[in-house]
Amino acid sequence: MLQIVAFMFLFNYNTFQRISLLSSSNGMAGDLATLSSDAEDYFQLSELNNSLSAENALLKEQLLHLKQQESQSTDSMAFGEDSTAVQYKYFEAKVVNNSTRYNANFITVNKGSKDGIRPEMAVICPDGVVGRVIACSNNYSSVMSALNQKYFLNVRFQDGKQFGTLNWDGKDHRYAQLKSISKHTDVQLGDTVVSNSFDGLFPQNVMVGTVADFEVNPADQFYRIRIKLSTDFTALSYVYIIDNKLNKEQKELEANVSK
Repeated sequence: MLQIVAFMFLFNYNTFQRISLLSSSNGMAGDLATLSSDAEDYFQLSELNNSLSAENALLKEQLLHLKQQESQSTDSMAFGEDSTAVQYKYFEAKVVNNSTRYNANFITVNKGSKDGIRPEMAVICPDGVVGRVIACSNNYSSVMSALNQKYFLNVRFQDGKQFGTLNWDGKDHRYAQLKSISKHTDVQLGDTVVSNSFDGLFPQNVMVGTVADFEVNPADQFYRIRIKLSTDFTALSYVYIIDNKLNKEQKELEANVSK
């Protein structure tokens, strides 16, 4: 009690001490205000980032639509109204879990069935191919990463020379192997490899990677080609999930023909 009284006398009658204490209090209040402002800015940036990701998804969708229209306008065939419909719809999603150190790697994103996501949708990022959706809950989806030895991706050379299959060997997360390319194909270091639409999941020409090195396999006369992946799987933050609206029709037709 005496200490409290002494402190009050010191504060009331000692101008220097009062000014020092008030200055300290103001400094603490300023620090707290700065922290509060920084926190507010952080959450505002997070909201802005989410907004920009959604906007980018829409822009990708519109760009692909324009490319489809451009392609159709140069064709001599007559098209019906449905031919100009947007075939691919994009959903932005945030990566909430990711692995790169196993032979079978998976990614979890924060969009699920309630958002319109379902298995067998393609997943990409701004740098290129990521994988495909294999399972969904209401709020989350599991993606089989291209860094999975069980995942095979249909790809082709950008100049249209030949198509093949991309598969990861479980070693370096920066590289994957391109298979089924005949030795008669002209392959050069730095050649660009992109997706094709054979599997009904990916649009054509999504970036996959570039040729890092190659050699002919004497056993089967095909190239052994190592591809430097364009996607950095260790730094994934946001991805785009792609819904091919014509995938079901394509699969049903192919299934009926093969019977």
